[in-house]
Amino acid sequence: MSSNEISLYRKIDDSYIELAQIKVLPPVLEYLDDEGVYQVIDTPQDVNNLDVISIEDSEWSPDSSELKYKQIITIEKPALLFGKDKVTDEENIIGLAAHIFSKNSKFQKTLQCDKYLRKTDDSISLTFKTIFPKSTLRGNIVIELFFFLKDIVKVNPFQADEIGMRLSVDNIFQTKIIIDGEGASFPITEEENPGGPLWTLRKGWSDPSTDPFDASSVQVALNTRHPLFKPVTKGTQRAQRALMEDIMIQAMAMIIFQTLEDMKEIDDTFKREDALEGSVLATVNYWISTYDIQDKDIISIMNTLRSNLHTKFEEEGTQE
Repeated sequence: MSSNEISLYRKIDDSYIELAQIKVLPPVLEYLDDEGVYQVIDTPQDVNNLDVISIEDSEWSPDSSELKYKQIITIEKPALLFGKDKVTDEENIIGLAAHIFSKNSKFQKTLQCDKYLRKTDDSISLTFKTIFPKSTLRGNIVIELFFFLKDIVKVNPFQADEIGMRLSVDNIFQTKIIIDGEGASFPITEEENPGGPLWTLRKGWSDPSTDPFDASSVQVALNTRHPLFKPVTKGTQRAQRALMEDIMIQAMAMIIFQTLEDMKEIDDTFKREDALEGSVLATVNYWISTYDIQDKDIISIMNTLRSNLHTKFEEEGTQE
C-alpha cells in the first residue's frame, strides 16, 4: 500500500500495517445451490493478485442465486495503533468498513463490520461479510475495505477528530468482481405453462446500447410443465444436451439479429464499441467477436453460431 497523499492527521500506512501486523486474507465467495447448500466459488488465493476477480463458475448465475462475500482481516498487535502518539487515542474505537459500488448494477453503499478495534494486547480478527440478493448484480462490482474512526472519547494533536474519518492512507484491500465474465451470464428463467412450448424468448430492452443484459431485458423462459423440461435441464445424455445447445443457439441468434435491427432504427451511425459495459449490445458484440459470427442476415447468424458454438460445446463435453 502506497500513496503520495499528505495527511493532516495520522493514518494507518505501510509502517503501521507492519508494526501492528495487519493481514488481509483473500475473500471467500459463496452461492446457494439448488439444495440450499452454500458452495465456494474458486478464486485466486494470493491476496496480491486479487485486483480483479472474474467469476467463471458455470454453476452460479446472478439471476438464480444470491452471492455471499466474506473476508477476514487479522491484527496481531492492535495496541500499537492506539496512544497519544499513534493513530488514535487508546480510549477511542477504530472500525472497519467497506465501500461497495457498481455502475452496472446502479448502486453504492458503505457497510460497517460488526466487530471493531479497541486497545488490547490480544490479537483481533475482523470479518466483513455481506450478501448480494439474486437478480441484483451485473457487470462489475468494486469493493474497498478501509479503517475509520468509529467512536471518540479523546483527541490528541495530529489525530482524526471526527467520527467517520478515514484512518487508512489507502484502502487496505480493493478488488473488482466481474460478475458476468466476459460474455455475461445467460438470463434463463422458469415458468409454468401447461400445454405451452418448451421455451420462449422474451425481449424487454428498449435501447440495447444501454439496457443491461439481464433478466429485465431478455429472458429464455423454460416451461417447467413441458415433458422435456427435466431431460433438458437435468439430463446428461448426448441427445438431451444437444437439445439445450440448440435452444441456446436459436435464442442467441434471435437476440443478435433483433439487437442489430433495433440499433439501425435508434441510431444507424452508432459505433458498437461505444456500447455501455454490460449492456445487451456489448454482449452481442462479444458473441460476434468471440464466435466469429457473420451478421449480414439471420441465416448467416444462425449458421455461423451453430457451426462455431457446436465446436465449443463439443470441447466442453469432452472435458467432463
